[in-house]
Amino acid sequence: MRKKSKIPRNKFLSPALFISFIFIALLLIILLEYVEFRKGKDSFIFSNVFHSKNISGFTSDFNRDLLNVLNRNDINYDYFKDLKSRFHFKLDLNKSRFPVIKKSIEKISKKYGFKLVPVEVKRVKGNTIFLFRTEFENRVYHLILISRIEIIKKNIEDKLRDLNRIPQIAFIIDDIGAHNIGALELKKLGIPITASILPFSPRGFDEAKWVYKYGLDEMIHLPMQPKKDINRIDILKNTITVDSSKKYIRSLIKKAEKIVPHACGINNHQGSLVTSKRSVMEKILRVIKEEGLFFVDSRTDFDSVAYKTAKEMKVLSAKRDVFIDHIKDYDHSMFQIKRLIKIAKKKGIAIAIGHPFKSTFKAIADSIKLIRMAGIKIVFVKSLVN
Repeated sequence: MRKKSKIPRNKFLSPALFISFIFIALLLIILLEYVEFRKGKDSFIFSNVFHSKNISGFTSDFNRDLLNVLNRNDINYDYFKDLKSRFHFKLDLNKSRFPVIKKSIEKISKKYGFKLVPVEVKRVKGNTIFLFRTEFENRVYHLILISRIEIIKKNIEDKLRDLNRIPQIAFIIDDIGAHNIGALELKKLGIPITASILPFSPRGFDEAKWVYKYGLDEMIHLPMQPKKDINRIDILKNTITVDSSKKYIRSLIKKAEKIVPHACGINNHQGSLVTSKRSVMEKILRVIKEEGLFFVDSRTDFDSVAYKTAKEMKVLSAKRDVFIDHIKDYDHSMFQIKRLIKIAKKKGIAIAIGHPFKSTFKAIADSIKLIRMAGIKIVFVKSLVN
């Protein structure tokens, strides 16, 4: 009698077949991720591996070269870093200098393999606004907004310069109370400096007491809703949002004043969404005015209407000119303070905002002599509001 052969029970689960299946699945996942990445969409694999190894260095070099061009040509500019670590620039040029700077930006973009793409051009009150973006593999890495000024009007800052007033600089240090570095380090700088205290932070109350004891000025760093992660509960707690009523705004500011009882003013913590909404800013500024405080627009976004609204409402106010430490690095902070000096010489006044970082404090300390040698006086920010 012929013996029947046995069929292996695990024929379809053999190790070799299983490994082959996993290998094919991984190849398929990688292929799909790459297709998404080439389309310009976020890809876990290629955004974190390809991007970090090959692009981040190029963007840093691009930023450095562009900033060098702007400073060498004495161009008035501003920039900020978004949550994806992309840098966005805003330049103000007179009509005659536009072609030269545009050509420089094109040259720098080409040097690092970025494609410079014009997005839009429009005219606003005598000025022409140009918006460009740099792209690589269909992904945007920079937005560059250029305002070509064709009609230059005299403003208050020009008048200050014409009167030959001594140029003045003010430093604001934000987020005091949220870091281990605070009032003591501010005192050691030995200059008039304004601490902006995050009222609902773990150390806010204690730091406010010490700042006042050391004879320094303090402000309330008032949390406002940003454009990014606008619905996160942890961000919105004790925060003014676009839906906040005047009653809530008043109660929040009153609550903050109990923590920072000697505050002379307020500036916004985050708030890119709120400061772009005039109707919300009007409610905030009415309370600020009623409380006898001044307002400094931190200008965390180009779309901010906060300072303009404050001036129209006759609220004592000012706006930030330079962020010292968007890049948390000593050399960058020194670079930014040198920019601040140029702005102060040109406009008569300049305001810088920094954060409680060791590199920031060292840069300020090392710049004090340089600032004074330039004939500039360091003052509390309350001296520069109007």
